[in-house]
Amino acid sequence: MRREWLIALTGLGAGTAIGMWITDRFEWFSFVSLAILVTIYFYLKQLRRKKTGTPETDERIRKNAQRAALYTLLALIGAGVLVLALTTSPGQQIPVEYIAVYCLFSLFTLSAVLAIVKRR
Repeated sequence: MRREWLIALTGLGAGTAIGMWITDRFEWFSFVSLAILVTIYFYLKQLRRKKTGTPETDERIRKNAQRAALYTLLALIGAGVLVLALTTSPGQQIPVEYIAVYCLFSLFTLSAVLAIVKRR
């Protein structure tokens, strides 16, 4: 459960940073509303878990998810290094926006792979 909170808080910080980057100012209302939504989500999830009394995952699913995450990250890192090696010259710089878009694409790809593996 602590890992889920850490991921949620990281997402909350990233969402706030993206919002600040887009609007060039800090919005307390959006930050507080995101924090309240995260808290409500975990509260409802805890209520549902208490109702059934069963764990969400077992060791087999966790091991398959770890293996899938490792292979997905290796493939994404390899693809990123290959694209960088083929498209840039030694004196050229890469815009930060391209790196940010690639990181977001990688996170969404990893999330999709883990969701598929967890359902199997």
